[in-house]
Amino acid sequence: MPGKQGYPGDTALALGGHYVLARSANSDLLNQAGRAKKLVPDLVFRCSDYGTDDEAVQAAIDALPDASGKVVLSEGIFTLAASLLIATGRPLTLVGQGRGITTLILADDVDDHIIKPAGAVTGCKFEDFTLDGNKDNQSAGAGISYDDMVHVTTSRVEVKNCKAAGFGGATSHTITDGLWIDCLSHDNDTFGFIIGLTSDRCRLIACTAEDNGSLGIALDGCVDSMVLACTTLGNTDDGIEIFSATRNKVIGCTSLNNGSKGIDVATGGTDVLIADNIVNGNSGLEIDRGISSTTVVRNNIGHVTEKSGTATLVNGQTSIAVTHGLAVTPVAGDIMVTPIESWGNVLKFWISAYSSTTFTITVDQDPGADVDFAWKAIVL
Repeated sequence: MPGKQGYPGDTALALGGHYVLARSANSDLLNQAGRAKKLVPDLVFRCSDYGTDDEAVQAAIDALPDASGKVVLSEGIFTLAASLLIATGRPLTLVGQGRGITTLILADDVDDHIIKPAGAVTGCKFEDFTLDGNKDNQSAGAGISYDDMVHVTTSRVEVKNCKAAGFGGATSHTITDGLWIDCLSHDNDTFGFIIGLTSDRCRLIACTAEDNGSLGIALDGCVDSMVLACTTLGNTDDGIEIFSATRNKVIGCTSLNNGSKGIDVATGGTDVLIADNIVNGNSGLEIDRGISSTTVVRNNIGHVTEKSGTATLVNGQTSIAVTHGLAVTPVAGDIMVTPIESWGNVLKFWISAYSSTTFTITVDQDPGADVDFAWKAIVL
């Protein structure tokens, strides 16, 4: 079969042109002396031996044992005339030489995802390459479709110019224990990242979604997932949206200059924690906590939910309106008020008239002298 010759890895790396290595999980085991012992040689698939680059890459994927293995892509541009298909039950690692160094680009009119599973797959890893969807010449297709994948890790992968989403094929796709680390998704026609219905325990860490045609990062119907230290910039819709999802966290993220909200807890979002984020310059609300009483929003720069200060009730007056400076309207129980000097004639005081900008401190009678109050507001 053309291109399928056994080479030691160091010889293969010296070959010119584009090539792919199929590396068995057993090929680099150590012997008892601690020296590398090549039990199974790498299989080298030279793209020049195949009709198209995708045929060489697919041949390498298909050559791996079902148990495990690694497909190593050389540097260069691989033009794919068809999707790369991960066979059911094949937990491979697909690795390039780095973003912008190894690039896989869809040929015209493929109209499909660049990489997709054929069925349920557990344990895949994607590392260190760029995917280009060539969206001007497609009618459909995401970068990587993760439907029905479990324990899948994607690290340092860039996806751009897809007709659909960058990472994640559709809102209906289910992912369990998905992990994305330092991934970049930009200039795609729909989502940057979409974690779909019934997905469970997914984590996005230090990822960026920029200039996508819809939401930057979408958690749609998923459970127990986290968006940590991610950045969303200039997306057409929300930077980060949580929709019909429960027990999710958005922590330490930056969401700037998106076309709608910075962070949005949309319909059905419950038990959400939004903390320690930076939001600014978004066209809609910086943070929309939604209607659920179980959402907690704390310590976000650009969306003030905690504030304190002092207010002076002047002699002869029985009430004072205090500007609170919060990003949301407080309700009873959100603001604590304490007199910090003698009350004078006052026997009791209360808080009322909560609005988007002020609250009112009222006393039962003229105090006979100025009275200072300290106040603290925390809206959870």
